[in-house]
Amino acid sequence: AAAAVAALLVLACAVPAALGKSYGIDLSGATCDGTSWVSSQQFPCFASEGKSFAIIQAWQGGYGITSSVAYCAQQASLAGMAVSLYAYACPNCSGNTPPYDVFKNLAINLNAQGIKYTYLYFDIEECPPQQCWSTNTQSNAEFLGQAVAGAQAGGANVAIYANANTWGQLMGTNSSFSNLPLWYAHYDNNPSFSDFSPFGGWTTPHMKQYNDQSDVGCYSNVDIDYME
Repeated sequence: AAAAVAALLVLACAVPAALGKSYGIDLSGATCDGTSWVSSQQFPCFASEGKSFAIIQAWQGGYGITSSVAYCAQQASLAGMAVSLYAYACPNCSGNTPPYDVFKNLAINLNAQGIKYTYLYFDIEECPPQQCWSTNTQSNAEFLGQAVAGAQAGGANVAIYANANTWGQLMGTNSSFSNLPLWYAHYDNNPSFSDFSPFGGWTTPHMKQYNDQSDVGCYSNVDIDYME
């Protein structure tokens, strides 16, 4: 997923099927504001290609809530795609502390906008050349734990986005989040979990981001994901 540090609508979406394999897209708020790369006409294109879900950025680090999140979620839902959201939270970013309160309020805000979504993924990665996370992995884990607890208190069903490298860099050997679903990134253009190696206490992933080179068929700058 792209890590940016840089309307009240009632929406409906289906929960992805529990069995079988499915494909989807994820995109930042900047790519889906009604004027940029992803337009309302492109969501039906994604759906026609067999993309059954969309994961949309809801929180942009120091920039706060994504202003276009309700619009994007509505467009995906109207195309028949299930909706999930992701949040780039970071302890060194303005407006991200105290994390319990910030992300409880985010979940409440999303609900107040009428956005129906399956998961809120916390995006765990650094934002070079800036340092958005602490160099202390215990401090980072405490921040994430409070953010997760706050979002859950606000009504969100929380999951994690990370890969082995970013998790080790920011969270060390911490495995206390392994009860949450894992969405991991490996850009091998292989829609399967055959490449997965356990980390952070996870032995089985929930979803994989396997292509960050955009959806050529629908002419859109989005990442491609696989779920089973």
